[in-house]
Amino acid sequence: LKNAMSSVITLGAGEVVALLNGSVAIETIFGWPGIGSLMIESITARDLYVVETCVVAVGIIVVFANLAVDILYAYFDPRIVYK
Repeated sequence: LKNAMSSVITLGAGEVVALLNGSVAIETIFGWPGIGSLMIESITARDLYVVETCVVAVGIIVVFANLAVDILYAYFDPRIVYK
C-alpha cells in the first residue's frame, strides 16, 4: 500500500488547489461569504489591495500543500531522503 500512496498524495494536493479555485465560483453563485466571494467583490470594486492579499493568501496555501506533499513522500517512501 505504501507504494501506491505517492499517487494518492499527489492527487490529494491537486484536489486542494482545485477546491480553492472552485470556491470562487461556488461562493459567488450561492452567495456564501468566503475568500472567493471577497475576491469577486474586490475585483468589481477595483480594490486592488484586497485582491492582492487574497491572491497571496491562496498562493501560500498552495505552497504549504506542496510542502506537505513533499514531506509525506519522504514519510511513505523510505527511498526518498532529504539532506
